[in-house]
Amino acid sequence: MTYVARIESLASKIRDEVAKVVIGAEKLTDMLFIALLSGEHVLIEGPPGTAKTLTARAFAKSLGLIFKRVQMTVETMPADITGFYAYTLSGQRFFRKGPVFSNVLLVDELNRAPPRTQSALLEAMQENQVTIEGDTYKLPRPFVVLATQMPLGAVGTYALPEVMLDRFSIKLNTAYLEPELEKEVLNKTDTIEAFPVAPVSTEVEILSLMEDVRRVYVDEDLVRYIVNIINYIRSHEAVELGPSTRTSVHLYKLSRAYAALNGRDYVIPDDIKELASYVIRHRIKLKPQVEVEGLKAEDIVAEALENVEVPH
Repeated sequence: MTYVARIESLASKIRDEVAKVVIGAEKLTDMLFIALLSGEHVLIEGPPGTAKTLTARAFAKSLGLIFKRVQMTVETMPADITGFYAYTLSGQRFFRKGPVFSNVLLVDELNRAPPRTQSALLEAMQENQVTIEGDTYKLPRPFVVLATQMPLGAVGTYALPEVMLDRFSIKLNTAYLEPELEKEVLNKTDTIEAFPVAPVSTEVEILSLMEDVRRVYVDEDLVRYIVNIINYIRSHEAVELGPSTRTSVHLYKLSRAYAALNGRDYVIPDDIKELASYVIRHRIKLKPQVEVEGLKAEDIVAEALENVEVPH
């Protein structure tokens, strides 16, 4: 079986496992998977009770990975995430690892934590390591941060700074279910609470697929297409701060994983179009006057996709 067939097959198995406990999360599950294959992190925004935590837990369990969760509050300290040194009665020092030493770290309500605590994640997300009192500790691989945030303006929240937002490759939104799907949740309540999710992969296989996905071909015209989309947005008159070069890198890497997810060993323009809004929108800062008029970051991305020439 080719590596593309293995990725496509595993994605289907993961969807099936997650669907045992989460209704209507197929798209969310696929986005989490391509982020993991790309070695990147995901930001999820939505109201309470929309299965963000349950989806992350089921996703990690289906992959046979170590899952940890941190609930952010105004009192959460950096050491609550990274770990800390403690001392025995005899004075011997030892390191107590924090929840960041996991494969899938769910950071719930990230924007409730004060800025100092938010910044504790930056080194882990970018370097796959943490530094405690001058000592550096490597994190397990694979490692992905799934962070949730409350909608902008919710009581007791802090706005995430641009440097933090830029570390997340994808921003996803969750919402309340349609009535028919919510009815299905009620009918499956006992099954969901039993949590019958089974591992369908291993850490070793995931690491292998992470290497394989780098072999997906991206034509030079498509590389230029990504750059042109990003530069169109940067130069837009409504944009105060445009997407970074990291945005281009993330769109490039995720498009490879998305192509493999769809059974191809090469990227096509539709892969880039499908992912563009998820990858770019949270990195666009609009000018205040256009925000008042109701313009959204998604509108700018859609305009770029409409106007930038598509390679043939």
